[in-house]
Amino acid sequence: MNSNIDNQQSKPNSQKQKATNKNYYPVWFPYPHCWLKTIILLLSFCLIIFLLRIIGVISGVAILAMIGNSKDKILLNLPIILWACFLGLLFPVFLLAHIYQLLWSNPNPKLPSWMPNYRSLGEGIWGWFVSIFAVLMGVLILFSLDPHVFSSSYQNSELSDTQVTILSISWVFTSAYLYHFRRLICNSFKWLKKPKQQ
Repeated sequence: MNSNIDNQQSKPNSQKQKATNKNYYPVWFPYPHCWLKTIILLLSFCLIIFLLRIIGVISGVAILAMIGNSKDKILLNLPIILWACFLGLLFPVFLLAHIYQLLWSNPNPKLPSWMPNYRSLGEGIWGWFVSIFAVLMGVLILFSLDPHVFSSSYQNSELSDTQVTILSISWVFTSAYLYHFRRLICNSFKWLKKPKQQ
């Protein structure tokens, strides 16, 4: 009897301890897992930009060699448009999906070896959206601090070290908070789906 009473008393104590552990970390600040994903996304984003610049230069030389320097022919050429969409959308998503699958997931045996699983594809789409949104947020912050930063007089000049630092910090914090907000939303849906204890 005493052991049963002790077990019943220990259960609420353990539940209170879990609740205090959850409340110990502030809800408004991204969890360490979100910062880890942000760092990996930053390294992946730099790799994607580097690869896109190389592929873009090679593709540009090949296009100019085949079609010439006519802008109308380039803009109205369907294969060139499809190739640009692939480089701008599909290639980054596939690369991010493969990186996510390599670190956190397993390949689906029902899919081809070059095809990431569906969850990894979703993470790739989300990661690319986070990257682009973070860049836009950094540009908006730069523009709010200096409205003339993107004027014609600045087009031929590079960004200063301070502007690059502002862009980098805003990119990291925006990405971390986007991952954090998604985690909070997913946790809230999980909480709603839990059956109520009577």
